[in-house]
Amino acid sequence: MKSKQATFRLLALLILLSLLACTKLKKVKEENETSIVPATAKVVIAGSRYALQSNNIVNNVSTLWEGSQFTSYPTMSNFTDLEIVGSDRYACGFKRLSFNNSNTFTAIYWKNGISVTLPSSSADYSVANAIWLDQGDVYICGEERNSQGKLVAVYWKNGVKTTLSNGAVNALAKAIYVDNQEVYVAGEEDNHAVYWKGAQRYQLDFGNYKSSLNNLLKQDASTVLTVGYKDTINSVRLPVRWNNFTRKELTALTYSGEAYQVLNKKSDTYIFGYATNPSTSLEQACYWKNDSLVYMGNSATSSYCYNACFDGEDLYACGEALHSSGVYSAAYWKNKEATVFLSPGIVGESQAIAIAK
Repeated sequence: MKSKQATFRLLALLILLSLLACTKLKKVKEENETSIVPATAKVVIAGSRYALQSNNIVNNVSTLWEGSQFTSYPTMSNFTDLEIVGSDRYACGFKRLSFNNSNTFTAIYWKNGISVTLPSSSADYSVANAIWLDQGDVYICGEERNSQGKLVAVYWKNGVKTTLSNGAVNALAKAIYVDNQEVYVAGEEDNHAVYWKGAQRYQLDFGNYKSSLNNLLKQDASTVLTVGYKDTINSVRLPVRWNNFTRKELTALTYSGEAYQVLNKKSDTYIFGYATNPSTSLEQACYWKNDSLVYMGNSATSSYCYNACFDGEDLYACGEALHSSGVYSAAYWKNKEATVFLSPGIVGESQAIAIAK
């Protein structure tokens, strides 16, 4: 599926943990505590919740919300993506290796709650950002840190690692897409938007300002559609899409935003993310349908959409939103309606959403 810049915002937050290694943890909610997802829903959402102490994050727990319940997975772990095939739930992410050092991670995926550690050349830093299932094969992309301290873009097929970047500069692998066993990976290298098709690297943006890809799909035999962001000279982050090498900004140059996922439905193209709402000056979860902007949820508070899916004609999207308690909590939206909080008042975010058939 996708991967999102939210993963890297999440990693930055976890750095705070090392400053509080000796403090007593405040417990998060117990497993299977009732949430407010309707019991009849087929929606499955993966993300993370955090415990706070003195307004600092002191623990993180990967969480799967499903129906009227949620399940907590091991502490110091985070889900970044989700796929459902039949009755099987696959999620990927990472687990922190040491409470005393919040900048050490190992890439993991879970199948029905059973974890599998992905092989890495790094003993202390690897993460899994996105997962894709194709013809019984499990594809996962992410990055690891080399001996020179650079991040190296990689992907795994059934646990066998393929290295995409040469390790001379930092590179991120944030989304993976497979078409007839042809592997596409989107991300960035040396602060520029790139994607790989097999071993072939394509750079979509150049210049002095950062750009990155968060998601991609093969639109047709001759077109690869990618989405992400580009920073401007005025330090405004713009949501953008590329059709092959042709870039289009999705908002005016003065309004910030970011595009996290792209989906096709029939003849329409949907791009999900967030954009500044000019009427409130707040960043708000949204989608673009054929480049036309549609806001989701409550316009009076900030919110961010990271992932979405369709169930028939119904649209489901997930992310995080500012709760009335003053913290950002995991949230989702159905058909752009009012924000539904998954664990109200608990710091967290939902990274991926899927429909269980």
